[in-house]
Amino acid sequence: MKFYNREKEIGRLYKIGLASQNNVQLTVVTDRRIGKTQLILKNN
Repeated sequence: MKFYNREKEIGRLYKIGLASQNNVQLTVVTDRRIGKTQLILKNN
């Protein structure tokens, strides 16, 4: 799936993923109709 104008969100999720290698992280993703599930899956 191609994401448009989501560089900021993808970057944040990437940083959280890196930080979670050393510490426990909890991420809450909210908002409506922005493709949250696909953004999260892309970063796993």
